[in-house]
Amino acid sequence: MSRVQSLPIWLKANWFFLAAALVVATDMVALHTPKWSSPRLLEVGLLSDLALVVPGLYLACYWRRGKPAYLRAIALASLGFWCASKLLPESGQFIIHSLWSVRYLALAVILLVEFKVMLAVYRSVFAGASRQEAAASLQAQAGMPAWAAKLAAAEAAFWRSVVHKATALFRRGGRDA
Repeated sequence: MSRVQSLPIWLKANWFFLAAALVVATDMVALHTPKWSSPRLLEVGLLSDLALVVPGLYLACYWRRGKPAYLRAIALASLGFWCASKLLPESGQFIIHSLWSVRYLALAVILLVEFKVMLAVYRSVFAGASRQEAAASLQAQAGMPAWAAKLAAAEAAFWRSVVHKATALFRRGGRDA
């Protein structure tokens, strides 16, 4: 199958990218339109598009992927909130200031989930699992791409070897160092 034939198939499975690009492009046009009658309306539009509509489109496209899709949608909402706060001038930020704590709550949820996933990988590697087993487990549990799961497993294996060497050094009392 040629690349030209595979593009429609890819777009059908990943229509989120096209839809999100259209939403963001429309927001950029609205943001650069001079003399908006209401800065509050611009803020509401930009904030709702970037923090609600784009993550909602992501969920609509990838909801079958389960929990990882929901976590990525939360991350997209947090990113959209941050982008809206950077795109709007300080004088036009009315709602953003009152909702700032919501962004930190979303980031805390994401960090907690990431911590749990990485803890599971470190536990499996320190329990004696090979890098490949840990990467496969991480890929299945968290829905991570294969390259990221292999990288996380390699990092855990590295730290396992550092801990083993350090404990061996301290067991010998540092005499043979």
